[in-house]
Amino acid sequence: MRAVSNMLRSVSLAAVLGVCGSAALPVVAQAQTWNYQGVLKENNAPYNGTADVRLQLWTLASGGQAIGTAQTFTNVAVADGVFTVSPTISIQDIAFNPILNPFIQIEVRTPSGVGNFVPITPRTPLGIAPKSMWSAASLLPWVASDTTFQNISFNGSFVGIGRSTPITGADKFSIEGNTPFYFGMYVRQANDGGLSFIGYSHGTTVQTSAWTEFDGDRWGVWNNGAHLNVMSNGNVGVGTQLPQSKLDILSNGPMLRFSATDHAYAEWYLSNFGGRAAWLGYGIPGDNTFRLQNETGGNIVLSGGSQSRLGINTDNPNYTVHVTGFSGASIGLQTTTGSNVSTWVLQGSSNNFQIRNTVFTGSPRLEMSTGVRNFVLTGTVSINTNAFSDYGLELPNNNDNSGRGRANRWDTYSSAQWKSNIQTLHDPLATLNKLRGVSFDWTASGAHDVGFIAEEVAKVLPEIVSTQDGKPVAMDYSRVVPLTVEAIKALKSENETLKKELAERDARLRQLEERMNRLEGK
Repeated sequence: MRAVSNMLRSVSLAAVLGVCGSAALPVVAQAQTWNYQGVLKENNAPYNGTADVRLQLWTLASGGQAIGTAQTFTNVAVADGVFTVSPTISIQDIAFNPILNPFIQIEVRTPSGVGNFVPITPRTPLGIAPKSMWSAASLLPWVASDTTFQNISFNGSFVGIGRSTPITGADKFSIEGNTPFYFGMYVRQANDGGLSFIGYSHGTTVQTSAWTEFDGDRWGVWNNGAHLNVMSNGNVGVGTQLPQSKLDILSNGPMLRFSATDHAYAEWYLSNFGGRAAWLGYGIPGDNTFRLQNETGGNIVLSGGSQSRLGINTDNPNYTVHVTGFSGASIGLQTTTGSNVSTWVLQGSSNNFQIRNTVFTGSPRLEMSTGVRNFVLTGTVSINTNAFSDYGLELPNNNDNSGRGRANRWDTYSSAQWKSNIQTLHDPLATLNKLRGVSFDWTASGAHDVGFIAEEVAKVLPEIVSTQDGKPVAMDYSRVVPLTVEAIKALKSENETLKKELAERDARLRQLEERMNRLEGK
């Protein structure tokens, strides 16, 4: 085991730090290279050869906390015991903590690359020169209001006034006080020709810099332009440095947006003498319905006078509410005077689709001429009749075209997924035999027709007959088809049985004939 010792020559270190400590504030965190020279002895004799040297700053002569990171120098030449290394040290590690007396822990391994590092004790103090702080221009010392430095702290990565630890763990500088009134940081520009500002940057380029500035009449936020400005008269400008109203927005794109992700509404509140009266905006997150809602339950009035009209997509509305669209599509709502009823119009185009009130004599209630339109109607629909209907679609009981429907085909829901207790019809021939097909004349028109009598069918197949006021009035003729199919299958089965029996009888007769012929031949 070699016995080694060291000697610190701190003149070079003090000189370097003294110069660096006088630099402007934005560069204080930059790392600086300094020279450390020591002497190694082996058995009280100067060591010659190579060595590995590791340096680490510590807060105390023994124990304490490490400052920064350790730096290792390998294959260092040692001549007559003297070696020199040039570590890099961040000025902020030692210079901005007025109560810190840092020490250097030196570890040596000789020869280079052989064995373990051996710490040299005691640790070497850096002395007072690295902690001195002054301006390069005036060499005035940095003076704290509290000479005991109880209000200023530095822990290697955080500088605090009135506090010693960061709030979020990521902030580097903080001011805290318990003054009951105003407390904070004051920035003053004594020369009126200058501009007071606080700057921010992200990265090293000008394009990622931003700052707040004050010129005596205007306070602004600058980020690639003075986008937000507050004037001394109370006007606020967004996108303009000279706002002409309490809120002045200048933009060549969308000007105002309200959004919400975890609130009930994305809204613009309107107040009535201090209380919330109405809001304008969207409902719950994800709801695309735009609303104007009066929270007080009062009226919502869009008024331009007694003869005012509301036009949507039109500058010349013809109705109280007038909506126009592409290709002449329009919706009109008009309230007339006197005994006339309200009139409304829905028109696709000149030859497409129209719905009009009967006030317009001769005009259709519903018309569809050219083009294709799909309609989904909820509830019941009656065509050519004013009678109330319980059916989705009702036609009158007329033996003419007004009571008839025609299509290429009608599809009836019939999948097994909607059915249960499925069984083959029993004795369909007997069931059909109970039905009576008739010919008849319609009472209203005298037209001759064929069919069934609903009252008779209800006694045999009540499930296919509908009633009105408890009496059979109609039936579903298509439901007779399943009975007919099963009846045909039953007849076919009987026919196949009879054919088989006849074939067997024919075979027996042929056998008898052959036997008789043989007997007569003898």
